[in-house]
Amino acid sequence: MRRTRVVATIGPSSWDPTTLKSIFDAGADVFRLNYSHGEPEQKTELYERIRSMETEQRKTCILADLPGPKLRLGEFDGVKLLNNGESIRLLCGKMEHDGEEIPVEYDGLSADLNPGDSIVVADGVIR
Repeated sequence: MRRTRVVATIGPSSWDPTTLKSIFDAGADVFRLNYSHGEPEQKTELYERIRSMETEQRKTCILADLPGPKLRLGEFDGVKLLNNGESIRLLCGKMEHDGEEIPVEYDGLSADLNPGDSIVVADGVIR
């Protein structure tokens, strides 16, 4: 009895049937669908493709990796140097700003945060 499982992360470059089949044949036990890529509607077809490869002797699992809200910075003038521990003001739901504040596209950010919480923006470039 094999105790190790192989988890294969499936992104846009591996959605085609030939690539999926080669991953399955190579021993993938779990297909991790990254919902950060593509639209949710595209995953239905991908899910069906994966299920169609199964046999009575060989089943697989599908793991849906759902992303949280993406914190993207909006447009602002110049460069803002942030020092460790410095307080800054974020303008939630703003795409552009030319003052000292930094615009963040996600409108619900202020409702999701508590004093002292850490946030990561721009795919982790800024913390």
